[in-house]
Amino acid sequence: MNVNIREFLEKIEKELPNYLSPDKLVMDWKSALIDFRQPVVERLWRQWGQWRVCLDRILPCDPGEVVHQHRHRHSMAMHILAKTKPLPEGYLIKATVAPLPHIPISSQDTVAGYNVVRHPEFPDEKIVVVASSHISHALIPATEPVMVLMVTNQPWNAPPSKTDQLAKPLSPEKAREIGKFFSERFGVTVENDMDPMG
Repeated sequence: MNVNIREFLEKIEKELPNYLSPDKLVMDWKSALIDFRQPVVERLWRQWGQWRVCLDRILPCDPGEVVHQHRHRHSMAMHILAKTKPLPEGYLIKATVAPLPHIPISSQDTVAGYNVVRHPEFPDEKIVVVASSHISHALIPATEPVMVLMVTNQPWNAPPSKTDQLAKPLSPEKAREIGKFFSERFGVTVENDMDPMG
């Protein structure tokens, strides 16, 4: 069955508050620290039927670091979330379908297979849809962490990916910070004084 990945992302956003209460975060979400490559990703994730939903905090990279570009075996969509309005310009996407430099995603609507669109309810934020599994890509924060809601429809009964094999669990403190950010962003009240951006 063909599913529009952008429509599925918007469906997830509507349903996500039901899965972000403190007890659900503890019971239903797994965590991963992906620090064996750059940029470092701190992630909460869960299965959603055949889909995987990820709540990511992507940490800034030093401009001189070698950035890992990767591809997904099936389509993926991500919503880059603002902590403040408007979104900072200090993050980039990079793709290798064409010999493009790092391009701020706010500067153009399409970058080598990415469809970059404004969120219908939050016009200062962006949805980036990767329409092709053949694109090797990276999201690269330059100055501050970037928070991302990502969905993929990769069949997760496939052999474990390198990320699944090498990622480590987050510390409880980091997991709470990320959970708090997304809970508050999607309207779920969490009694916690921690700054979710760390």
